[in-house]
Amino acid sequence: MPPAWPRAYQQEADLIAEALVGVPHAIEHIGSTAVPGLPAKPVIDLMVGVADYRRSDEIREALQAVGYVWDPAAEKHEPARKVFRKGPADRRHLRSHHLHLTIVSGDYWRRILAFRDQLRRDPLAAAEYAAVKAELLHSCGDNSRAYTRGKREVVKRIERAAGVDVP
Repeated sequence: MPPAWPRAYQQEADLIAEALVGVPHAIEHIGSTAVPGLPAKPVIDLMVGVADYRRSDEIREALQAVGYVWDPAAEKHEPARKVFRKGPADRRHLRSHHLHLTIVSGDYWRRILAFRDQLRRDPLAAAEYAAVKAELLHSCGDNSRAYTRGKREVVKRIERAAGVDVP
């Protein structure tokens, strides 16, 4: 993990925490940039956990004020989270940050953290995941949906190894 990634995560987490002052929440660094040594696109993935979605309008406005754009279409693939993106408006260009808003006590929160933590503690799982990602980058090109679908089986295997009940 390049030293810049943890620092970039922390700077963004601090910005988000300031924006969400008064809203109880937790913030975690997730995704490939959160795993030392794992090849990654230069996109910082963050997960923000809240108790419930009763204040979702307030949260959305606070995130928008610091540059995040809500992507409601992403919810159809994973309804347990709300997705926000930060970076160039032109979707042909890589975003700088992805933020997943979810319920802190929910299955999605636990699953994502278990996956990240398993990659951090198991070098063989991290190497397998890195190899699958590299192959998919080569075979899928710019098709992000195919890339995500292609990772699904290895992700499920790693989640099961982490003790996550995977459907």
